Amino acid sequence: MWALVSRTFIRDERGEPVSFLSQSLDITRRREAELLWQRSFANAPIGMALLSLKGRWTEVNDTLCDMLGYSREELIGMHFSDITYEEEDDRGPALLEDLVHGVVESVSIEKRYRHKDGHTLWMLIRATAVPDASGDPAFVVSQYDDVGERRRADAHLAQLALHDPLTGLANRTLLADLMDLSLKRLSRGDGMVVVVVADLDELKPFNDRYGHLVGDKMIVAAAEALQSAVRSGDAVARVGGDEFVVVTLVEDAAEAAALRDRIEQRLNTRVTIGGRTLPLRTSVGHAITTDPQVSRDELLHAADQDMYERKRERGAARD
Repeated sequence: MWALVSRTFIRDERGEPVSFLSQSLDITRRREAELLWQRSFANAPIGMALLSLKGRWTEVNDTLCDMLGYSREELIGMHFSDITYEEEDDRGPALLEDLVHGVVESVSIEKRYRHKDGHTLWMLIRATAVPDASGDPAFVVSQYDDVGERRRADAHLAQLALHDPLTGLANRTLLADLMDLSLKRLSRGDGMVVVVVADLDELKPFNDRYGHLVGDKMIVAAAEALQSAVRSGDAVARVGGDEFVVVTLVEDAAEAAALRDRIEQRLNTRVTIGGRTLPLRTSVGHAITTDPQVSRDELLHAADQDMYERKRERGAARD
């Protein structure tokens, strides 16, 4: 058993010790609880630490040291902001203040830490203030989970959900959001929105003749040519097997027409695929608006109509 022993001297009238009073308190359960906590802390499969109310680590386990690449001696006394990215540094101290002042009992936050070798770690951090005998916060206990793999998986799923798997361009879902954003900017007087629709000519006969693998490579070549014709911030999407859409803001109708012409030029050329030099033929149309209330469907329909009119004109010219 574990005992807490205290002794008090008993003195005579001259103040001389003549005996002592010994008291023993069975603290086995408390000591076992302390040892269990110490072992759990030291051997936890996640990072664990104790922090002062100022945010400095006062104790850390081996798992956290391994996560961050620092030794225990290096981490003890270090402030958590020392390895936090500057743009995220405001959130941690604010949450610590809330813990210390009893605004919340616990906090949970995902943030980036900088590993000792410089690479980024995404951490899920849970922290709780532990009170002293008077009920005031004495220190903070925190747990750390490396969620980098989960974040990478989430980012991959988001990429799949919002982008065309063949070309990497935005898909119809993301295009809708980007169009809405562009239309909202019109209310601030930011020029006009232009929607350019590009439709690859005769893709089905091309696939029938050369095969779908070559057809897919033609689509990828068209996507790359399209991206080379626009600015880096312009929205570029593939919305069908052979149809692409560009959405952006321009100053005036002349700039919109120039964008359409540039895209038309880049998408009517010859490309080399699998050792063959093949014609890339595309019909391109566009629509513009300065009305933030116009719908996406109206804009896309107007651009489609312009594109089909141009396709008919090209067909008539060849005839």
